[in-house]
Amino acid sequence: HEGCTYKEPLKLIIHSYHPDDDYYRTKTKVGSLCFELEEVQRDRVESVVGLVLNSKGGLSELFWGVACMRECQPDDLRSFVNGSSQKRLGLDMLLEPWILNETSSKPAMAQKVIHVNPWLTDDDKVSPFVAAPQFAEEDERQRRHRNPVTAVTLDGKCSCLLPPDLIRGKSVLDLGACLGAMCHWSLYHGAKRVVGVEPQQNFCERMHVLLDSARHTWPEQDAAIDSDERFQVVCADAREFLSQCADQSFDVIVVAGVLHCFQDPIGVLLEMARVAKEAVVVESVHPAFHLSGLLGTSESSTGMSDAMKPSLPSSTISLLELAPSAAVNKAGDDASFTGLAVIPSKELVQNVIEAVGFSAVSVALDEHPTKNEDVLTYTGARRFQTSPIRFFLRCTRKTSTLIKLRSLEETVITGKGKEHKWTSSQYRYWTKYQNEDLHQLHRQEVATTNEADVGIDDVEVPEMEQGVWKFDEKVSKRFDREARSHIPDYVEVVGSCLEAVATYFGEDVVATLHVVDVGCAIGYTILQLLKYGFRNVYGYDISSSMIEHARQKLEDATATFDAGWTESSYDLHLAESANVVPTIMGYPDEAPITFDAVFVNWTLQFLVSPDERLGYLSQLFAAVKPSGLLFLTDKTDQNATTKTMYYDWKAASPQNVSREEIRVKEGRLRGVLETLPVAWYLSALAQSGFVDISILRAKFGFVTFLCRKPPDDSDSSLVAKKHQQEPFIVWENIDSCAHEVSFDGTGDPEPYTVSAWGSLSSKVTFSEDDPCASTYGYVYSGEAELSRQLSGSRSVKATLIAGMYFACPGKFRIKGGTGFIASGALVKQGSRKQSMFAVGGPLEIDVDGELTGRLPYIDGCTDTLLVHPVIRGAPCLNHLHFPAGIKQTQHTHPSGRAGMVVRGRGQCVVIDSCTKEVVKTLLKPGMVFVIPKHSTHAFETSEGTLDVVAFHPDSDFGPTATDHPMVNRTIVGGVSASLLPSIQTLSTS
Repeated sequence: HEGCTYKEPLKLIIHSYHPDDDYYRTKTKVGSLCFELEEVQRDRVESVVGLVLNSKGGLSELFWGVACMRECQPDDLRSFVNGSSQKRLGLDMLLEPWILNETSSKPAMAQKVIHVNPWLTDDDKVSPFVAAPQFAEEDERQRRHRNPVTAVTLDGKCSCLLPPDLIRGKSVLDLGACLGAMCHWSLYHGAKRVVGVEPQQNFCERMHVLLDSARHTWPEQDAAIDSDERFQVVCADAREFLSQCADQSFDVIVVAGVLHCFQDPIGVLLEMARVAKEAVVVESVHPAFHLSGLLGTSESSTGMSDAMKPSLPSSTISLLELAPSAAVNKAGDDASFTGLAVIPSKELVQNVIEAVGFSAVSVALDEHPTKNEDVLTYTGARRFQTSPIRFFLRCTRKTSTLIKLRSLEETVITGKGKEHKWTSSQYRYWTKYQNEDLHQLHRQEVATTNEADVGIDDVEVPEMEQGVWKFDEKVSKRFDREARSHIPDYVEVVGSCLEAVATYFGEDVVATLHVVDVGCAIGYTILQLLKYGFRNVYGYDISSSMIEHARQKLEDATATFDAGWTESSYDLHLAESANVVPTIMGYPDEAPITFDAVFVNWTLQFLVSPDERLGYLSQLFAAVKPSGLLFLTDKTDQNATTKTMYYDWKAASPQNVSREEIRVKEGRLRGVLETLPVAWYLSALAQSGFVDISILRAKFGFVTFLCRKPPDDSDSSLVAKKHQQEPFIVWENIDSCAHEVSFDGTGDPEPYTVSAWGSLSSKVTFSEDDPCASTYGYVYSGEAELSRQLSGSRSVKATLIAGMYFACPGKFRIKGGTGFIASGALVKQGSRKQSMFAVGGPLEIDVDGELTGRLPYIDGCTDTLLVHPVIRGAPCLNHLHFPAGIKQTQHTHPSGRAGMVVRGRGQCVVIDSCTKEVVKTLLKPGMVFVIPKHSTHAFETSEGTLDVVAFHPDSDFGPTATDHPMVNRTIVGGVSASLLPSIQTLSTS
């Protein structure tokens, strides 16, 4: 009724509970009226607080309605209808769903509809649910009154949502997979792999069994895909699972009968759009009002009579239904769970999905020719009924670019986003874009917007400003609780770092060491350092409130503890910039202080950009003394299992963090704290110059790295000079230290160089750009791609796995995995001495599982010639096998040797030619070594074997112009052609 607010009819309802007329007249606010009611009564009254009546409107007008209430029962409850009459209503209906409607004077938009008829007879066609009937036969939902699950309904649903052409060769994610019927359908029709996500454990366990039993019905998979990897069952909440997925990490995402179970279906839909690379397919239910208008029957699914239905305009479309008693099936029982949910309409789903770069089409299932009862809920109870109770949408991505919609709530909370000036006539309401191409219209608006109307979102916003988490006074006050309840082993990590410093330098010298805590927060680490005995402790933080709390904590501790330190034992500094390491000046010489140990625990992770983090590590490298230590702890990437365990740990005692707090904090940290994989840290630390990188502690993805700055003599030129004087040069495991492997033997009569590459080091590739090079290599771990440059723009590629080796002439590049490289002397391109392109391996293993050599060597050792010399004198690559209990005779080589320990353990015993000192070096897998020419040495093993791949820069073996199999085995008149110079081809090189 126009001109009538909700207050008057609502006050009449309340008055029926509180008949005191004086009270009624003096109360003007509905809130105060509700407050005086008993709790149960107040809940019922508040459920209709949002009721307003329809107003005249255009396309953008929205209004709230409430579902019609049934007649009956209590005499004391009355509702105001049409501004005058009263009608008795039942209390049981006060919590019926609310509907958000859009009122439009225009006809409903014409939608593209695809009609699907899976019922056509095809003698050669076998239904996936006939081939594997267990998916229908073991589903308790077959006994439901509405939407029963049978082989027929499964065929109909899957045909609408997942046509074979959409999923063949694709990765498919099924959210709310129940017993995995759609996973089976997808694999049956050639999907590459599927993941079924289901929150109910009972369904998950049964789904795994059913899918495993249906393997024999699926087509043969790609040999590269392990049979066990074709499907995965994940017991998780759909929202949580999606939050852990990378952008566009699944080709197709299907959500069937699930979208109406959430309170925030729009948020779930947007997450699905982010994760889907090609398509999102949806099956859901229409809101009740939508059904009551479209079915046109005297009794719809709401159970209301025509007299009780709302009087809505014929052009009204229901967008959202707030359903306090929405239902979803319960696993393992003939029952449903009920609870509060929000049901989106097809029009809303379509608008949301199109706003983020998809095109959506409706799918209609043709009526079953026999009107089988199994399909009535999909095709309708009447022959000419056009709208089913459930709807199907196929949404395909139009652009590979991810489109993010910033919510109004997010804009208000962060204070950042587009602004609309009141002086402008341009509005950007959601409904303005109904039935139009949202993106094109938005681009046109932005292009024509006056400069004064440009909002902050039109300018690139630094990633650090995207979240709302701040280390302010509130966080400072509760930081101790935050740290202990959100950081696994917070106290233990600090203790391990202190113990490592004392172990490395010695406990007797800790008081002389200079240490700094980067991002010291409220001073916990500094206090522990002081208690341990450190007396030159520094700390700095970007937050002034954190520094003040730390200062107060340390002052109180200094006055309380009789531990031998004073206020001069520590020094706190406020950092001016988050990505610049402050320079702390010493006293009295005022020179910048460098530190024996630097702690950067739970700090670097707040620099969102990897480039910023790498730059910060370079600054930290300069702040560490030569041979000093760096401790770095950050939250790294977590997989689904690790994240679940982490959440469970936070929720358990003594942390007792609620799921709501976890969710809220995670949201506030989004864009403020971003994780990176462990491999990035290993590579970045090495790239910054640190060595001996290792993991000190790790739990639930929180990893503490420990590394060292090399001594001053680690300059490459000094190392090279030093290497020339050493009888045996060795580099530790090249997985993380490949960038350190460098040897230049070009001064030798038989020149060669040695290098390496490693996926966890800063040198992840090796490239040779000299066309005259001859390079030999071995892949130690992982998988590597070798790319050889041919003439012009042509190239040839080969994939090498661990244990394979190669020789490559001229230009090439190798990336991935880990391995070592040795190059022989540069020769004329195309020379007979330049290596041939060859790939071999993996190394041979005997019947006992041991590596072995084909040729006898010395002292019980064997050798295999992996890459032969292309001509006598050219380089070669060998595999040396040392059985257990070997003690080689001391020997030398006339040229240098380079190699890598690929398996087992042993030692190299070297006798220094000048000092006659005996030096023993333990050998273990991953080590690269160089033995200079004429260096006296021997390899030894004890209980185990040792295997080495060795490079020789020269040889006295191999074919020559007059001695090779072809010429030797060519017989003329009973004489070998090798003995007939008159017919031999003259050598050209």
